[in-house]
Amino acid sequence: MAETPGIPSDWKQPVQVEQEKAWNRLEQPERERLADLRGERSAEGNPVWESWLEPDPDDPEEFVIWILKSVDPRDPRPNERVGRWLIKAMTVPLERAQAIIREHYVDD
Repeated sequence: MAETPGIPSDWKQPVQVEQEKAWNRLEQPERERLADLRGERSAEGNPVWESWLEPDPDDPEEFVIWILKSVDPRDPRPNERVGRWLIKAMTVPLERAQAIIREHYVDD
C-alpha cells in the first residue's frame, strides 16, 4: 500500500488479516490438509479450489465464514470451512481507514 498519512505502512486489508488469523488458528494437520487442497490444480494448471466468504448460516447477521469451494460443480467433495469471524472485524478497520483517507484527501 502506498504511504498514506495516518495509516501504517504495513496496513493490510481486514479480510486478509482475518484470514491469516483463521489460518494460524488451525491445527497443523488440518492446515496441511487444506494447504494441499488449495494447491490442487486441474490438468490445465488452474486452481481446483476457490476461497469464498459467506454469511455464517448459524448467525448471518454477525459472522462470516471462509470456505474453500471446488470450482467444478460436479466435484462431489463438500465445501471446506477454514475459519469464522465477526463481520465487524472486517468492516470497522476498513471504515476507520476510509475515514482517515477522506480526512487527508477530500477536497474542501
